[in-house]
Amino acid sequence: MSLQHPVWTQQCCVIVELGNCKPLCTDFLNFLIEKIQIMFINLKPNPASAGNAESKDSLDHKPGDIEKSFYIFYMTEKLLKKWKKFHSSETSMNKGDSSQVSGTNILHLWRQNWSKSGSNSRSSERHDNTKCNPALRWKDVLEKLVMNTTEDYPFITLYSFKCFKLLQSGS
Repeated sequence: MSLQHPVWTQQCCVIVELGNCKPLCTDFLNFLIEKIQIMFINLKPNPASAGNAESKDSLDHKPGDIEKSFYIFYMTEKLLKKWKKFHSSETSMNKGDSSQVSGTNILHLWRQNWSKSGSNSRSSERHDNTKCNPALRWKDVLEKLVMNTTEDYPFITLYSFKCFKLLQSGS
């Protein structure tokens, strides 16, 4: 198991370096948040074996899963910092060039005025918001993780809270 640490560390560094491009950074963060969701689901106690307190199968995770979570949160934290830089520079550019209408602004205006139907406006609006700003979904997942792991997994709570605070201070 100890031989895997240098490999995991190297893979983390490569992924974080590849995150220097905004689309890749966003894709990696989507992937990592999905992994965090899966990890959270696997860490929940199995209700079938909850009655048997001595059962070692009461949790669905493997022994290395919590160890790997450190690397997942490390990459998530580093990529969130990069994503925030991309997002803040993009926001400041949009504020500075408010006299010019960019292609994304035209597309956004078109979506607002013509593409939404009256019946699906709320659900499609939430979907459009998450598509335009995936940080909303990331925040939801991290907040849920913070709330539900506080008692059993303080390590995961701490790191998910750090990532959550990064997102919260950015929006």
